[in-house]
Amino acid sequence: MEIKDQRSKLSFDELIERCGNAKVLVVDDKQENIQVVGTLLKSLSWIRLYVALSGQKALEATMEYRPDLILLDLNMVDMDGLETLKRLRSLEALEFATVIFLTADQAKENRLEGLSLGCADYIQKPFDQEEFLIKVAYHIKMRLYEKVLLKNFGDTAALLNNINQAIFCTNKDGLIMAPVSDHSQVIFGENPSGKSIYDLVFSKASLRENEIQVLKKKFSDVYESSKINWAIESAKFPDKVNVEVLDQEDKILKIAYTPLWNSEILETIMMTFEDITDKERFAKEKNQYNLQQIAQIVDLKVETLRTWTKRYGISGEFKDSKGEYRFSGVDLERFKTYKSLIDKGEKIGHLVKLSD
Repeated sequence: MEIKDQRSKLSFDELIERCGNAKVLVVDDKQENIQVVGTLLKSLSWIRLYVALSGQKALEATMEYRPDLILLDLNMVDMDGLETLKRLRSLEALEFATVIFLTADQAKENRLEGLSLGCADYIQKPFDQEEFLIKVAYHIKMRLYEKVLLKNFGDTAALLNNINQAIFCTNKDGLIMAPVSDHSQVIFGENPSGKSIYDLVFSKASLRENEIQVLKKKFSDVYESSKINWAIESAKFPDKVNVEVLDQEDKILKIAYTPLWNSEILETIMMTFEDITDKERFAKEKNQYNLQQIAQIVDLKVETLRTWTKRYGISGEFKDSKGEYRFSGVDLERFKTYKSLIDKGEKIGHLVKLSD
């Protein structure tokens, strides 16, 4: 699987096709200035134009039409451009709209204040047609790229939130990056985003410090490796760990590693963690027997077996959900031997001591 910067993949026409015509709001309290800007923008067929003749009308139009770009006159009478920008910012309109000031003002302090408030650029009056169109096209292009990336991010997040696995990407330093699947918090008991994979997982997996350092080097080295060597190098990564999770029982996690390439460069590693604790427990239980099963197989009374286990401290390796011991196949053979020798006159106490 390869990932690339959307900017290297999508042409301007493809952006327009995905997002639709760009919406541009022109704000100026002088009708003649509106006409000048409108005339310049006529050559851009992919623009849908809106107009506001005051700062207050600009606020209303912004919230109604949600423009991609706002061309805002700095020097208006009732509410100037800076005040309008402050109001737009308080309405969180800069989350979806880019603001460019149109001004004949040469004052540096006004420019700096506008930039500090979130204005993206200035276009000087009287307009140079070429500069004007280049800046408008550039800022619209950046806004449309952002819309595509945010949509892709949202689609990815929605997908991750419907998967019962911990999924996230790590960089060369082992730092976990968003997006992170919702189930990650269920598995690890905390949000992994921004944490180190070594602190979150491997330091809690009974690995010694020198083993963790070796693992760090393996992860780091694979970023310098090629696609051909990935299979060889990644095979050295742990594929299953037993981790201690805060306020929860220890968990057995199965790990899968997926490289995300940009051409021949490894950018991130997607890690998938599946909680296989119950699967492992079930597999272990399949090869174990409770006292009732052993009594039936060995041909002894359950009460006799209970007496043996209590009197002689015979216990299995695992307790089931009811708190009763379960015994392995080796234990089963042991009980069979006890039964056979007792039938021949031996005493159970001597046999237990002998086997111990």
